[in-house]
Amino acid sequence: ESLRVIARLARMVGDVGLAEDFAHDALVAALEEWPRSGMPDNPGAWLMAAGTRRAIDHLRRGEMLERKHAQWKGEMTERQDVEAEMDNRGHDLREVLATFPLIGGGRNQFYGALTALPHVASITEAQELKLSLLGFWHCDGTLRPFARAAVADVISILDMFVVARRSWRPNPTGTKMPEITSEEVLTYQKQRVFDGNEADRNSAQWSRLLYQLMEDEQCFQGGHSATDDTHTSWKWTVGRSVRQYKDVASIEQYVERLTTLLAPPPAIEHRITASPLDLPTSLGYLDSAWRLTHERKHLLHLVSPEKVASLAFDAGSREEFFDRLSALCDTMKGFQVPAGSTKDGHAVVRMKGHLQDILPPEAHARVDEALDVLSNLVAIRNGGEHGDAQDKAASSWLALGVRLPVTDWAAAWMLVRQRAIVAFDVLRDELIAVSD
Repeated sequence: ESLRVIARLARMVGDVGLAEDFAHDALVAALEEWPRSGMPDNPGAWLMAAGTRRAIDHLRRGEMLERKHAQWKGEMTERQDVEAEMDNRGHDLREVLATFPLIGGGRNQFYGALTALPHVASITEAQELKLSLLGFWHCDGTLRPFARAAVADVISILDMFVVARRSWRPNPTGTKMPEITSEEVLTYQKQRVFDGNEADRNSAQWSRLLYQLMEDEQCFQGGHSATDDTHTSWKWTVGRSVRQYKDVASIEQYVERLTTLLAPPPAIEHRITASPLDLPTSLGYLDSAWRLTHERKHLLHLVSPEKVASLAFDAGSREEFFDRLSALCDTMKGFQVPAGSTKDGHAVVRMKGHLQDILPPEAHARVDEALDVLSNLVAIRNGGEHGDAQDKAASSWLALGVRLPVTDWAAAWMLVRQRAIVAFDVLRDELIAVSD
């Protein structure tokens, strides 16, 4: 039976010498076990099972883990492979994940914070299992000092990137971004004190490890290249986004900053209006209140009744959003505002000066706030139509409480519609109050 066991084990591990060792270990185990429990019905199968267990233990401990899983256990999902790797390092994967922050609306997108491979992918023979920065941070045992040293280095390199980006000034003769090389990194590391962590930071393997850790981290996204396939010498372009990691000096601060940056934008809050005609109706009531204080003269000058009617409809896309907003702004542009202390600018600007002339001082703050909302809507419309107005439009979006970029245009239009209704209602109330 020994030849059959050795042949089977040699196919598993790809090494006849190792296979003989595992077969010998199985035989020793049999000599210890069989006198106590008796001869099994199938001694050959017993020896094969014992030798296989030892071969599997060896594969899980060695660097062959990732390449051999697909051969002797079938293709494993990333979850299984990461779980096997973490278990091999003395961790319970669920306990490790429980200590991670919620990132991007889920628990690190399954295993994205543990492994650098895409979380929907499967491990194949050609792929290596690479732990991310957070995965390294959770290593312990004999690997812990090495892993903590690597994490400390990457965080210090991040600080190098931030400093390089902040001190960089555009070159009038070109647009080349600042770059950092592996040689500069290793020189920088020699100048630091490492809290007794044992690691050979001058080795090519260390440079390769840093490259692998950096290339899949959010903070280092950008152009990078290596001089050879071993990734021991490399060059990295310092991108604009690295400025978001200013003052990050530890893995805890990095996780906190990453959690903030990757958090999904908050849903745009909006009021569910009682009727889809609320906005046109609100404009109609404002026009009625205006007539009470302006000798029966109308505020609205409806050049295009169709535009006002379109305000009753929802917007499901960016194009529809700006169509609706343009209709609203064109309607406001047609406001019949008498000449007052402010004679120039958009009708909304002229209205602010006019209402300050006719309303009591205690109403000014409330009216100004309502008109500022309407001015922000005009700025957003202008930003959608004119490139040179985009900066002001971005400020106006933020003033409305919307984080850019806008991804839900339907919700954005509902918010705009709500804010416009409230603004028109404020103006109507103050006009009615002064007419009493």
